[in-house]
Amino acid sequence: MKFSHTGILSPLQTKEKIHSFINSYKKNGFEKWAVILKETNKLIGYCGIAIEEIDKVHEQEIGYRFAPEFWGNGLANEAALATIQYAFKQLKFP
Repeated sequence: MKFSHTGILSPLQTKEKIHSFINSYKKNGFEKWAVILKETNKLIGYCGIAIEEIDKVHEQEIGYRFAPEFWGNGLANEAALATIQYAFKQLKFP
């Protein structure tokens, strides 16, 4: 989160962020998901679709964050591609 526009979150802010993901998922049927490394079953970040306000318009956006030690391995690309496929096939995005 060091490079996120929101910066590093406190434990309380992190809890609130997780609850906002859950509420958005209940409302919209999608949100960001935990990304777990298959080999170790370790949480390494998140990826998914959120609704963001861009120029006063609500748009679906793919977002992701990964722990720095997992950067440069193609994992964000793999997660984003899976998210795009899910958006078009399952959610029927135009």
